[in-house]
Amino acid sequence: MFIPSNPPPGYVFVPSGNVFLTRRCRELAPKLYAVYRPKSRQRLAVPKGLYVPEDAFKEAESDYKAKRVRIEETLWRALDKEYPKIPLADKNELHRLISSKCPGLVGKSALHPSGIITYAYVRDRYTPFKSLTFYGERKDDEAIDRAHRRAQQILASWRGEDSSEKASR
Repeated sequence: MFIPSNPPPGYVFVPSGNVFLTRRCRELAPKLYAVYRPKSRQRLAVPKGLYVPEDAFKEAESDYKAKRVRIEETLWRALDKEYPKIPLADKNELHRLISSKCPGLVGKSALHPSGIITYAYVRDRYTPFKSLTFYGERKDDEAIDRAHRRAQQILASWRGEDSSEKASR
């Protein structure tokens, strides 16, 4: 019988949560051990992670790091393409925010929510949106609308759109 507190020699624990790393370890390891939180009356057994051979883990980890580097480069290119006139400090901060929201993803889906994150970043940083009241008698619909319009104007300027383009839409 295998006891989770005593891993086999040469094996390392890989916690569940990172789908790419877990899947890659399963592909590379000839034999691995799954670790579960025990079943009780109130809850079912839940996977906690895997014990995999150390060499399989190192290879899977290097594959993960290489894939994340490619995603990071793709994100830089996407920001450059979408917002060619974005200030460098804002570009660096957006890159950090988008990367931190999706740390375990290695596919194109890691870049999918970037539009929402970008809009929220501009709205919260360059408008008084966070300080406005959204409920009750003190709700100021006009100020909220002004904040949204200002955020859209900033994003349009980062995209390089001028006011004549915006008027034709």
